[in-house]
Amino acid sequence: MYFYKLSIFNLIPEETLSVRLCVATSSNTLLVFLDNKLMWNSQTEDTVVSLKLSTFNSTYQNVLSMLSTEGRVSIGYLGTEPNLYKVPVDNRFIDFKTKIQEMRDIEASIKDSGSVGLEKKSALTMKCTAGELEKSTIEHDAKQGAPICPVMVTLQGIEGADQVKINIRSTLHTTSKQFAVDHPEGTETVKIPFFVGDNMPTSTTVHLAAHCSGTQATAVTSFRVPFAVMFTETSPERNATHKLTLDSDQSCVPLNTLFHEFQTENPQSIGFRVHGYDATVSVFTAHKSSRYRIQTDHLQLLNVVVTELVERLRVAQHGVQLHANIPMGYITSKLEELIELESKGSIQEKVIGDRSREMRAIEALILSKTRNTKPETFEHIDLLYNEAHEQLFAAIAELTSIRAQKHEAQLTLASLFDLVSLLLRLGGSDSALDGNFITDTNQTLEDRLAWASQIANDPARAVAVLCQHTQKELPQIKEEEEEGDDFDHFETGDIKL
Repeated sequence: MYFYKLSIFNLIPEETLSVRLCVATSSNTLLVFLDNKLMWNSQTEDTVVSLKLSTFNSTYQNVLSMLSTEGRVSIGYLGTEPNLYKVPVDNRFIDFKTKIQEMRDIEASIKDSGSVGLEKKSALTMKCTAGELEKSTIEHDAKQGAPICPVMVTLQGIEGADQVKINIRSTLHTTSKQFAVDHPEGTETVKIPFFVGDNMPTSTTVHLAAHCSGTQATAVTSFRVPFAVMFTETSPERNATHKLTLDSDQSCVPLNTLFHEFQTENPQSIGFRVHGYDATVSVFTAHKSSRYRIQTDHLQLLNVVVTELVERLRVAQHGVQLHANIPMGYITSKLEELIELESKGSIQEKVIGDRSREMRAIEALILSKTRNTKPETFEHIDLLYNEAHEQLFAAIAELTSIRAQKHEAQLTLASLFDLVSLLLRLGGSDSALDGNFITDTNQTLEDRLAWASQIANDPARAVAVLCQHTQKELPQIKEEEEEGDDFDHFETGDIKL
């Protein structure tokens, strides 16, 4: 092994009684010694035969110039050890007052702009606009006299998508639950009609979700169609099964002014009927007590009218405070009904399973009899088969009926949960209960309530607990402007690094 070494001079102060050496080895290594102590090592790309300490300009001073055996010259520093080379002195002037003012301006611009309303140009956006009500045609399977509400859905930011699909979830009817746009351009508009169909709706809110195939962009929005799409005017009914009283801190607004699109002239009472159904909701006012009473025989319609009434009162009377008691009696009765239907459905599913296995056993017996060459009578088997067949189809029909009742009870209870959520918001509280609590899950109602409230075998108490324990959010911390800064008293000047 051969060593080529060269002393690095001008790096050691004269008062230091030591010698520093930089040694290049044939193993492509640079060794830096302080006397006989190894201080630093570094690797080279080639075998170095000569070392020089070079200065090229005011920036590159005291750098190593290395000549390899192949005649290649390399320039560089030895790693990051600060004592191996000199760094040129750089004087930098910092005006602290100017920097502080710049930072304040940046903070102010960030606070003013915020994050609200900022959208990427390529983000998928979906906006809905309701058009004027139209008369139904043969294209729409609407109830007699029910109008058609065309909703214009505008999609933006769909560049590069192969197809856009719009999925709809609503108790109102439409011509299709999914609309597709093939090869969309930058902006597309889809016309979707909503109307009252074969099943009575329970809400005027429609939920739409758009998905782009190719870009995988998704947008979700909710939209309320006009109140007249679902209801027409009728005479109010004084007697009703289900009632809700809404208290106000301001005087009652005349109902003929509040619902101006209807032709009523009575300021104290008005009745609404669902298009094509004998289902009515009545609203009355009590001016002395500043109360509104909403009553109906159809529990699933209570929420939609209360929601519409609250929204119109907020527009007509700015800052109005409204309050109503949560109808726990109605909720409890529907809870018991739905839980009983779920239990009956589970039992009926087991019955269908047993009858199906019985049918398969009879069919296997018939097949085994056909292999027998001796003629036999099948009257008893036919009788057994017919009886099992009738029992199976009776169980299927019973399960179908139970599922229809269960679906109706779920819609009613979901409407009541939406009503609970609205009433809690009127009091300044938020709850985990809403219409999606039982509709967007595969759990049974009892399991769902027990999971959310940590209370088992008592659904009514579980709902009460969920109404009392509201959702918690982190507090919004408001930053206060500081009049002075801790760095203001520092003097400005040159700082030598």
